[in-house]
Amino acid sequence: MTKVIVVVDGPAGCIDPAIESQATAVLSGTPLKFFYYSARQSAIAEKLCLPYLYSWLSWSIGISHATTRHILLHDYDALLLDNSITNRFSLFKESKAKVQGISWYNVNGICRDDRLATTFEAFVDLEWLLGFPPIKMFNQIGYKSGHTRDYDTLLELQHKHLEPEKRAIVPMNEESLVHPTQMIHQYTMFRRDPHKAMPCGSLPMIPFFEWLSGADSAIRAVTQRINSSANPAAVDFFGDGRMLNFSLLHIDSVDWNLKQMVRVCARLKIAPYKPLIDYGHSLYRLVSAPNDRIWRGDFTEEQRRWINAVMPRSA
Repeated sequence: MTKVIVVVDGPAGCIDPAIESQATAVLSGTPLKFFYYSARQSAIAEKLCLPYLYSWLSWSIGISHATTRHILLHDYDALLLDNSITNRFSLFKESKAKVQGISWYNVNGICRDDRLATTFEAFVDLEWLLGFPPIKMFNQIGYKSGHTRDYDTLLELQHKHLEPEKRAIVPMNEESLVHPTQMIHQYTMFRRDPHKAMPCGSLPMIPFFEWLSGADSAIRAVTQRINSSANPAAVDFFGDGRMLNFSLLHIDSVDWNLKQMVRVCARLKIAPYKPLIDYGHSLYRLVSAPNDRIWRGDFTEEQRRWINAVMPRSA
């Protein structure tokens, strides 16, 4: 890795300056540079408050400052748990591909047969990408056989300007990566309209990431706020007074979130942590889960041992 570019989706000064120095220390020698939105960019983005705009603008800014032949697009809400990405990069350099994802896109009107690589944790040939104006990366709506197709970032470019043989995938198994689908997207949509019933299946990961990054009270605090709410459609989830609507949160989503959390803890050798178990109970209560569904997800043996180390005997 030659360098790391971090794009913050706000103007300079919107985060604690100490974060920059802390991040630099963690990388221990690898050059790291933070870039921010201009005041005008930030004002327009905040006025529209659309996740598609934030994603496109942040990636455009980061890409504009890249100088290597190849780049890796790494999402804020993705956490790599092993070094499998090293093998992926070696295969990418050896191939003739311009884009390498971890799977074929298979949602929003696009199917695997279209052979469009997902763009999270994607390697991209920078020379190829810079041959297009930035707006070409923006989300587009297309049509095929009378049906709409939602082209996510980079997908239309792949479809219209990249031969199928120059698109590739190298899968990563579920133990290699934690990536809550659309977590930041959902958060941004709730900032627009917190009371509306919308997809919210990945939001429970946010307090966990806060705790993982050093906010010791994050999980206990959100558990208390959930438990103090009598209505799943009005939860002060982030403690900022905005009452979020969790009416579309389902048991399967709770299972999935908790599996991601425990996977991280088990893989990073974090000691079993009872407040995380309590958080899980509060999420199950939020979705009115029956007793035989609480903490009964498809956990691995390693993950189950981590859970059982602090699970109340009555659970």
